Amino acid sequence: MRIKFLFVLSFVLLLVSCTSEVCVFENTKTCINQKVSDLDLEKKPIILIYLPGSKQENEPDPCYPEENNNGFGVPNVVRQTYLKLKKNHDIKLIAFCAPTKVSNFDGINSKKKPKILLRTEDLIELLKQLKDHGADPEKIFLIGHSAGAWSTLLAKAKNPNLANGVIAIAPAFAGKQMFRPKIWEYLRNSLIDIITQADDFNALVFIFERDEFENKDSMSFLWEMKNVKIEVINGPILQALNCPFVPMHNIPFDNCFDIYADKMAAFIEHSQK
Repeated sequence: MRIKFLFVLSFVLLLVSCTSEVCVFENTKTCINQKVSDLDLEKKPIILIYLPGSKQENEPDPCYPEENNNGFGVPNVVRQTYLKLKKNHDIKLIAFCAPTKVSNFDGINSKKKPKILLRTEDLIELLKQLKDHGADPEKIFLIGHSAGAWSTLLAKAKNPNLANGVIAIAPAFAGKQMFRPKIWEYLRNSLIDIITQADDFNALVFIFERDEFENKDSMSFLWEMKNVKIEVINGPILQALNCPFVPMHNIPFDNCFDIYADKMAAFIEHSQK
């Protein structure tokens, strides 16, 4: 009986210790890998969680938290947002390299989950672990770019009580509009249904007018949602900011986009009230 008890106890302890690993920024340039169970959450800090973009289903997703100038790092505008909030708040900036790197989804066999759903499940699991270890969901904000942005919208829609708000930058996951297969259009529409049916939503979304993946027309469903603030970035705005025009999807990684750190910080500040 004692042996059985010890076995069960050790199994429970193993489950408790198996928490997600995240990269926590000590400054705006370097982050250190830590388990959720090791984070100091006693003071209930504001937590910014950044999720990068993704590659095609069968291609492993790279993740370079300490880099800025590629679609798989943390853009400088997020780091600047963190610095602005740090002046008045206890805050943590976390980069989340989702455990899901590839998927076997082939667009035909619906029993295989696409990467976008698997990465969303990874994010939801992280949020549950943060809550279990003492984080305040009202102080958690999800930030993502491209497929990472779409995952943040889905995670908030599926589990609205696990995070306060979302900052979605150029959300996209189903490929370029011009070449999108029908099965991916169908999947995309089914996920839009999940997002739009959410009652409790708080989001700031940046959309680029001539983005090949998603633009203001394809993302028009967001205009019908309450508490969703939308920033459409068009040609004249890019010209005024001296931003490059191509490719628009990755402009958030250009320093010209840093000006939006004020708006992102204000959104988080306002959401705390």
